[in-house]
Amino acid sequence: RSLSLYREASSAYSDCVNQLLEQNKTTVILCGASELTEIASLWLERAGVKVKFIFDQDATKSRYAHYDIAHSLSETDIKEAALLLTTMQKDRMLELIDATGVADMAHVIVPSILQQQ
Repeated sequence: RSLSLYREASSAYSDCVNQLLEQNKTTVILCGASELTEIASLWLERAGVKVKFIFDQDATKSRYAHYDIAHSLSETDIKEAALLLTTMQKDRMLELIDATGVADMAHVIVPSILQQQ
């Protein structure tokens, strides 16, 4: 099961990286600290896309997968960065992002592995 999940997530985040590159986005904020964060970061690093930080209001750590965790988002943060979901708690994270009032929800990238939920 975990190998199958890894393959599916890997394919989904590879597609997300291609989407980011097509949009000329070179900086991303990962939304959620989870195993998906680690898979996404591998693809992002390989493509040269910079991870600004991980947004996760519920995180109890200050770092995850060698990235800083922020508990809030500001307009300055998202001005130059795309938002990429990296948590299985998709609906909750989308609500948290929307509640910040600073993100255009149409520009939040939801990988295919999370769209099936």
